[in-house]
Amino acid sequence: MSNSAQAEFMVRQPRFRAADEFTRLALLALDEPYSKAQEALAASEQVLSTADLPPDVYDRALLALSSAIFTRSDLLDHASVSSLIAVFRSPGLPANTFRLAGEVMNFLVTTPVGARAADETVGLLAQPNLSPEVYEVLLETLRHAVTWAKEPPDLESLLALAELEHLAGHRNYLLQDIVERCLYAAGESATTEALARIAQLYGEASSFKYCLYNVKSRSDFRSDVRELASRLSQGRFSLNEAIARRLGSGSQRILVVQNINDGQGDEIVRTVPLIQALLDFNPALEIVLLTRRVYLYAHPRLTTIPFKDRDRIDDLLRQRFDAVIDFFERTVLEVNHDPDLEQNIQEFVQQHRPFLFVSSTKGHNHFVYEQIHVDSRPVAQSLGLDRHRVENIYETTFRLIAELGLPLRCGEDSPATDWVLAGLPWSEAEAAWHELTLRNIQRRPVALLNPFGGAEPLKGCVERQIDKLSAMIRQLVREHFYVVLLPNGTAWGTASLAAEVVGRLEPHEQIHVVVGPDPACGSEAQAHPVPGAPALTHPDRVVRMVTYFIRFADLIVSVEGWMVHAAYCLGKRYRMLMMPYSYPDRWHPYAVTRHQQIALGLLQCADHSSEEETAAPPIPEQPRKFILLFLLREFGNTGDARALGLLRRAAKSEDRDLRQAAALSLGKLRTAEVEQDLISLLQDSFRGVRSDAASALLEIQERHGPRSGDLPRQYLAAFVASGHELRDWAAVVRIGEAARPALELALQDDDPVVRREALQVKRVLDFKANLRRRPPSLRERLRRNRVLRRLFGRSHR
Repeated sequence: MSNSAQAEFMVRQPRFRAADEFTRLALLALDEPYSKAQEALAASEQVLSTADLPPDVYDRALLALSSAIFTRSDLLDHASVSSLIAVFRSPGLPANTFRLAGEVMNFLVTTPVGARAADETVGLLAQPNLSPEVYEVLLETLRHAVTWAKEPPDLESLLALAELEHLAGHRNYLLQDIVERCLYAAGESATTEALARIAQLYGEASSFKYCLYNVKSRSDFRSDVRELASRLSQGRFSLNEAIARRLGSGSQRILVVQNINDGQGDEIVRTVPLIQALLDFNPALEIVLLTRRVYLYAHPRLTTIPFKDRDRIDDLLRQRFDAVIDFFERTVLEVNHDPDLEQNIQEFVQQHRPFLFVSSTKGHNHFVYEQIHVDSRPVAQSLGLDRHRVENIYETTFRLIAELGLPLRCGEDSPATDWVLAGLPWSEAEAAWHELTLRNIQRRPVALLNPFGGAEPLKGCVERQIDKLSAMIRQLVREHFYVVLLPNGTAWGTASLAAEVVGRLEPHEQIHVVVGPDPACGSEAQAHPVPGAPALTHPDRVVRMVTYFIRFADLIVSVEGWMVHAAYCLGKRYRMLMMPYSYPDRWHPYAVTRHQQIALGLLQCADHSSEEETAAPPIPEQPRKFILLFLLREFGNTGDARALGLLRRAAKSEDRDLRQAAALSLGKLRTAEVEQDLISLLQDSFRGVRSDAASALLEIQERHGPRSGDLPRQYLAAFVASGHELRDWAAVVRIGEAARPALELALQDDDPVVRREALQVKRVLDFKANLRRRPPSLRERLRRNRVLRRLFGRSHR
C-alpha cells in the first residue's frame, strides 16, 4: 500500500483503531526509520489535515509525526508544517491537543523547515477569533524560535503582531521576551522607525528604559538608532547624577566579595559585567575582589585576594571603601566559601556606611539584588532589582548598571578600558597561543573548540559521541577555520580523547586542527607565577591561559557553560553547543548579537546514527532531546505495552531526564512486566527517577490491593518524599528508620542540593536513633520489670 493510500485508509478507520495504528506507526518510525518514517509522516500529515476527527486521533497522529521528526527530519517539507497549522485552525479541540501541537511546532522550528514553521506561526497569530489556548501556545512557539531558530523571526513581522488588538493582552510578553531579543539580534539592520514603533507600543511603561539603555550601549546599532534610544531614555534614571558625582571621578575604592560557592560560569555572570562597568566608569577607580578563583581575573586596577588569606582580608577591612558589593548566601551557609567572614563584612558596612552597598544571595539562582543602598537609602525594591523583569540571569545586572548610569559592555563591543578577563599583558599566554597556531600557515581564522562538559559528562560530548565531535570539527574546517581543540582536565575530557577525535579526521583535515593544553597534565604542588594574581597551580594556570586564548581566537565554539560566559564578557563571537545537560536560555548571555547564538547547524551537521540510537540507551543532544522526552511521555500516556522496549532502553540512559521520563511512563503501562523495572529504578542515582518509580509502585499496590511480596508502603513513601522536586524531609523524619534506604541513596544523589539536605536529615535520624539506644533510667527499668515494680513501685509513685 502506498503512503498516500495508507493515510487515506487511516482516516476511514474507527476512532480507537486509528489511534492504535498511529501508536504502532510511531514506534516503527523509531525502530525502522529508513523504511517506516516516511509512512508515519504521510499518515500523520493526512490525518492532521482532515477536519472533525476525534481529539485522541489527532493526539496519536502528533505522536507519529514527532517520531518522524526525531529520526528523519530530512523528510519534512511544507506539508508537514501545513498539517500542523490545520490543527490550530480546528475549532472545538481540547486545550491538551493544542498544547501537544505547540510542542511539535517547536520541534519543527529547529528542523530544515524551521523558517516556514516560524513564518506560519506568525501568520496564524495575526488571525483574530482563534481560541485563547491557541494564541498562548503559538506565542510560546515564537519565543522558542527566538532562541532556537537558525534565523530569528523578522522584526517587522513581530512588531506588526504586537500592534494587533486581539493580542493586546499578550503585548507585554511579546515585547519583553520576543521583540526585544530580536531587536538586539538585528543590530545594525534595526531602524529608527522600528525603535519608534516599539516605544509607541510600550507607551508609559517604565521597563522600556532598560531596552533603550541596552540599544544605546551597543556600538553595532546605527548611530541614528542609538541617538534616538539615548533621547528617549533621558530623565528616566533618577540615580545617575548622584552616582556620577560620588563615584564617577577621583580615586574611588570598591570592595567586591564573591563568597558564594558558585560554578565558574555563575561566578563570571555575577561579577564580571558589574566589575567591568565600574572600572570603565571611572579610570581612577580601583576594585578589590575577594574570591576563590583568583586565576580568572586580570585587570590593572583589580586586586584579587583569596579567602584563605585572612590576615590580608582583616587588614583590608580596616581601610576605606566607597562601595561594597557582597555576594553571600544567607539561608544555606554551606554554599559559601567562608561563612564566618560575612559577619565581618556586615560589621564593616554598619560601621563605615559606604556610599553604595549592594547585596545579592544565591537563593534559587535568581541572580537578583535583595539589598541596594545609595547613601544609606534603600532602593532595590522601588527599582524592581529584587525581582526579574525577564527570565535571564544577566538582565537584572544590566538593569542595575543602567540605574547606576555605568557604561554597559554587551554584545561584541570592547570595554572603555581594559578587559576584566585577560586584561593584563601576559607573554607566556601569547607564546603558548603562537605555538598552538604555528601550523596555521594559511592564516585561517581560529576557532577555539571546547566540547567537553565541566561539572558533569553530559554537559558536553562523551566518548560515545566521538564521531559526532569529529563531524563538527570537519564542518569547522570546511568553513575555513583552524581549530584549537581543548581538553578540560576531567576524566571524560582528556587530552588522549581529544587526540582520538582528531585521529578520526582525514589527513588533509588534521593539518587544520591542534589539541590545546590539558589542565590535568601537570603538578598540583608546583606554583606558577602569573601577572596580576597570586602564584597558581598548574590547573588554575591553564584555565587562566584559556581565558587569554578566548580573547585571541576569532570564534568560540563551546558547550553551554563557563567558556560561553567568558566569551560573551570578552565580546567574542560564539556558537553554543547545547548538550543533554545544557541549561535553558535563562542561563544564556543577554542582548546578544546574531553572531552569538546556539550552534544549531553545527550540531545538525553531525548526523545521528539511527542504528546506534535503536540499540544503545539514547543520549541525544538538545534540541533532539526535547523530542525524545515528548515521545517517552506520550507513549506512556497511550498506556500501550508495545512501548515497553523503548521505555526500557531510555531507563538505562546516562541522561537522568530520560530515565525519569521513562520511569513515569513505565508506571502508566498496565502490565505486570513493568513492576520489576520500577523496583530496579529505586536504586537510580537521581532523586526524580526514584520518586517516580516509587509513586508508580504505590499506585500499583493501590490498584491491586495487598499482595505477598509487596515492598512496604513506608519504604516507598520515603523515596517519594525525598525525591520530589519540593522535598518533604519532615515526612522522611516521621517515617523514621524505614526511610534509611531512601536516605542513603539521597546522600549519593546526582544533585548536590539533595546530598546536602539529606545529610542534615540523616543527622536528625541518627540523633533519634541514639536516643532510643540510651540505657533506660531506673524509673524505666522499674516500669518494665514486674517483680521490681512490686517491690519498689510504691516508693516511686
